[in-house]
Amino acid sequence: LLPGYVSQDGMNLLYVEHSVIPYELAHAFFSEKILQSHGQTLKSAEDVVVDGRPGKLAQLNFESAYGPMKSWVLLTGNEEESIRVVGRYIQDQALAYKTPLREAVMSMQWDPDVEVYSTADLDYYFAETEHFKTVCRVHDRVILAPSGISLPVPRSGSLVVISRGTFVDVSVDHLAMAENLAEQSFLIRDFKRITGVEHEIAGARVCEIAGTGIRTETSSQVAYYVGLIAWQGQYCLVQGVQDLYATVSLQEEFSKITASVRLRDAAN
Repeated sequence: LLPGYVSQDGMNLLYVEHSVIPYELAHAFFSEKILQSHGQTLKSAEDVVVDGRPGKLAQLNFESAYGPMKSWVLLTGNEEESIRVVGRYIQDQALAYKTPLREAVMSMQWDPDVEVYSTADLDYYFAETEHFKTVCRVHDRVILAPSGISLPVPRSGSLVVISRGTFVDVSVDHLAMAENLAEQSFLIRDFKRITGVEHEIAGARVCEIAGTGIRTETSSQVAYYVGLIAWQGQYCLVQGVQDLYATVSLQEEFSKITASVRLRDAAN
């Protein structure tokens, strides 16, 4: 689950990760052993100053389902926590993304006194479940992971991503729209729909689709869920992912989160 900015093709990303690991200890992320465990190699690393704080800027290489990729990784923090900003791009698109992503990563500003995961100023709200708790928020996108899990969320772990969007055609086929969004998801590829239902909750049109896919980062098979909550020209999208062969299905948990989503002060 990768919160932040995503290119239209879903392959170039900019995202932020927060950890309760102190900055000095977080340097272990760049060790050869840890990088190898993530299928990455270190190309370069330099000491930098970002937002008035010392930091480390590294460039990593790794392989993905889309071919060779690179990423800028900025690490900074303090005695109690650390922040990692990642700009990832396809090697073949380096001309378009290498410099802009480095500039974006280095533009990071961080106020450690601000609540990192506050969702109070979002124009929508939702209810966490017993299983899924909020672990990260970037702009209007929220990431939930199993209770007890913190960032970084394990690449093979289950997660929920909630995001916002708008659409022009209010007469759109919402079920088809939900399936189209599933097919364009940056979380998975090769989506195959199994079920799809449409109903209303609190004046919103709700579409729920379940199927299977291949997880983008790990190429593993996953069960994939999409919940589309649509109002007049606006929507929230709930995406749920878990291992296809997990012993306990989380589809009901995904559906509970979808059913809880509301716009603040919405005229339903």
